[in-house]
Amino acid sequence: MNTAALLEKTYRENASSLIGALMSVVRDLDFAEDVLQDAMIIALEKWPTEAPRNPAAWLLTTARRKAIDKIRHQRMSSGKEAAVALFQEQISEESSPDLVGGFGDERLRLVFTCCHPALSQEAQVALTMKAVCGLSTLDISNAFLINETTLAQRIVRAKSKIKLAGIPYAIPDLEKMSERMNAVLSVIYLVFNAGYHSSGESLLNVDLCSEAIRLSTTLETLIESQASRLVNHMSFLELQALTCLMKLNHARIRSRVSEVGDLVTLEEQNRSLWDHVAIEVESQKIGRLLTAGAASGGKASLGPYQLQASIAALHAIASCSKTTDWIQIVGLYNELYALIPTAVIRLNRAAAIAMAYSPEDGLREISEIEKAGELKNYSLLPAAKADLNRRLGNDEIAVSFYTEAIQLADGEKERAYYERRIGQLK
Repeated sequence: MNTAALLEKTYRENASSLIGALMSVVRDLDFAEDVLQDAMIIALEKWPTEAPRNPAAWLLTTARRKAIDKIRHQRMSSGKEAAVALFQEQISEESSPDLVGGFGDERLRLVFTCCHPALSQEAQVALTMKAVCGLSTLDISNAFLINETTLAQRIVRAKSKIKLAGIPYAIPDLEKMSERMNAVLSVIYLVFNAGYHSSGESLLNVDLCSEAIRLSTTLETLIESQASRLVNHMSFLELQALTCLMKLNHARIRSRVSEVGDLVTLEEQNRSLWDHVAIEVESQKIGRLLTAGAASGGKASLGPYQLQASIAALHAIASCSKTTDWIQIVGLYNELYALIPTAVIRLNRAAAIAMAYSPEDGLREISEIEKAGELKNYSLLPAAKADLNRRLGNDEIAVSFYTEAIQLADGEKERAYYERRIGQLK
């Protein structure tokens, strides 16, 4: 592996540990990233002739030394001189730092800092993907289809807000965990969905999906090892459920897009391509989580990710669409809608009602959504109406709704899917 590739791999795998370890002393995200960048530049110069046995530890030690140099050069106040002394003490330690275990608290603090509720969700996502996942601004901007300059400015503003607002670099108290964990879980799921429902040239960004799963499982491990008091908290059950949900969806990823890159609906997917071992493992796990959630306060205490993971598990364990337990899925959507009464969840419930009972029942539910004036510009609404009319044999009506969906669709791949459906009906 050449130096550039080794450096990129080291940063990607250890970004949160490296930045978290530096942040634990300097308490300044910009400063931590700057000295780490300096260390990486030095690595490009030195590693070709003297590659370290522990690249991550080498970067951390070098970054600490650069921090000391910068602090001294700027002739900081006595308060910052204490930071210099602490840096020197850490650098003099004989043992190399264990970036996975030894800095668990710092990594947790970094996650919760990036996902502080004072920041907008867009800023939370950008900061988490940059500082915690180690993705470049170009990678992030491509994933969310926004200009790289715009994304960079968003990150700069978020860092500035952290500094000016005095957002603490800390794991929140148990009382605040639910509020803060909700933001963390939302960010992780947004990252996953940005890959799973990509609007770009490709319908999938598998690397982004994998990154979200890695972040979620890492967070689980860190909480279990560094903040065990949170393990029985409802928010931790929701974190575990989110991991299950993403892994269940990821288990179907090979069948979601055809060999030529076209969208394949769940009903039409080749289920032999699914990872059935992963499905069995995650389905059993979500079953245990539901039991734990119910034991802590009954059905009403189940969170949205536990419910969504349960729905995903019912889809995944079924041998085909006809054998899917649609009635149970409708019940789960009823509970989910009670928690999060959004029109999109109601539309998903309408589709489940159509499969559990009849297309006419599904269409009546969609009609109620339309009466509320919601989802007017959402392509999946006319697409759902088109699909249910297709099942009823109302081909001309179905074509008209697919045509409407084409006009509202975001990407070429989605439009191509509706056009194929029209071609099948004519």
